[in-house]
Amino acid sequence: MRPDANYREKMKMYRNLILFGLLVYFGLQNISLLWDIVKYILSILTPFLIGGGLAFVLNILVNKIEELLNFTSLRASIKRMLSVIGALFVFFLVIVCFLFVVIPHISASIENIFMQLPSVTNDFVNWLNRLAQDNPKWTAIVESASISGLADLNYEEMLANLSDWLISGGASNIFATTVSLISTTLSWAVTSIVAFVFAILLLFNKERLAIGSKKLLRVYTNDQIYKKTLYVLNLTKTTFTNYIGGSCTECLILGSLVTIGGVILKIQYAFLGGVIVGVTALVPMFGAFFGCLTSALFIAMVDPMQAVYFIIMVVCIQQVEGNLIYPHVVGNSVGLPALYVIVAISIGGSLLGIVGMIIFIPICSIIYTLLKTDVNERIEKEQELMKKREEKELNVQKNDSVS
Repeated sequence: MRPDANYREKMKMYRNLILFGLLVYFGLQNISLLWDIVKYILSILTPFLIGGGLAFVLNILVNKIEELLNFTSLRASIKRMLSVIGALFVFFLVIVCFLFVVIPHISASIENIFMQLPSVTNDFVNWLNRLAQDNPKWTAIVESASISGLADLNYEEMLANLSDWLISGGASNIFATTVSLISTTLSWAVTSIVAFVFAILLLFNKERLAIGSKKLLRVYTNDQIYKKTLYVLNLTKTTFTNYIGGSCTECLILGSLVTIGGVILKIQYAFLGGVIVGVTALVPMFGAFFGCLTSALFIAMVDPMQAVYFIIMVVCIQQVEGNLIYPHVVGNSVGLPALYVIVAISIGGSLLGIVGMIIFIPICSIIYTLLKTDVNERIEKEQELMKKREEKELNVQKNDSVS
């Protein structure tokens, strides 16, 4: 007797489970070999992964510029070319501003901080000495810690000696040899060029790539997997686009407001503080607060009261920005409750550091949305089954009463 369809499905499921178990066992037994293979594949794909990420970020600008050009009568190919050129112009303008405006200004501020460090240390030592005079117990602590010698240190000479030590190869465990440094530089230069060219090609051919990918997915998968995969990909694209675009805009606004507020209040290192707060604000919840405290420490070296004013100013700006600007710029693009945001930041920071803190938030948002949708669909199906059962029972009872 030939087995029925239900029996064949069960045998197929058991066979797949056994095969999956064998693969998991083999993977656990050879996990180091598999990890080496994964690293080798990632090293080959590095230029294309970087290029894909760059193209994804630039595509946000390309779409915005194309929306502006839709009011013109230009051909689609010319709109795409102008949009890509405009996005690249904005990208290089940001890099040029960062290299020739932001970094020199920050370097000058840090250099000024090092120049003022001896006088600040001297004031700190004098304050401790005055405190020791009023309280004899502090005298022994100051003398045992040799704090009074901090004022006599030559910080400029210490910094110069540290730089000479690093450049001369004293930190051989940190810096590689000259040959390896040159080879690494050339390798990264080639990787950057390939990634940049690949990103431009993706921007010009994104529709063709999307159509080809959909055709492959349609041919090699069934209808259910095809629809679910497209749903996940669209959700991923929307979440990352909204999160990256909104977060970058929000950080730019926050950093600009902090800088302008610091200039109006005549706070030292206002530009440095605005840059630090703006960059650290990429990490939600804790980033801007950490950047505020870091900037306040630099400002406190000049004037402690200005540091207090700076903290109060940043808190007020964050309240205004969080209630008025943030909802319109970022909105609910992440869609994660605060508890899960903390979990995402902790996991991402443990795995990939600061980059992990940033990218794990949209990743966890996608997972949260998929689970939420699946749970709601399952609950709706159960409720429908319950209604059908109740209706069936009512029909049976009516039939019994009639008979």
